[in-house]
Amino acid sequence: MLVYDMNVTEESIWTAITNSAKRRFDYASFSTEFPYVNDAVLLHIIIDLGSRRTLDVIASRAHEEVLQTSGQHWDTAQIKQFLEGKDQIFKREMYAAGLFGNLMHEGNELEDIYYEVSKYILTN
Repeated sequence: MLVYDMNVTEESIWTAITNSAKRRFDYASFSTEFPYVNDAVLLHIIIDLGSRRTLDVIASRAHEEVLQTSGQHWDTAQIKQFLEGKDQIFKREMYAAGLFGNLMHEGNELEDIYYEVSKYILTN
């Protein structure tokens, strides 16, 4: 039986999706090499992958977001290298993000949404 926090917020669901993605690759090494790439950037990459944006568009958007949020330059070639295969690695998180959006649009309660999203991100 899944137990979840009764004070679920939209932010806590997005955080759960992002944290799930971090477990699917060597996030420790990544965050050491690119400390200026915050969770919001990672989440937007997941959402963009799920929206089937091209790698060029995703790389450009990630580059701009890092520049705006940290003032750092994350090279688009490095971003594209990071993105290689992430559509498969993050497939559960991509689905969960889309599901979250759909369930919110339908007017579901956050606790119910968290439960549904958790089914996909809490598995290996």
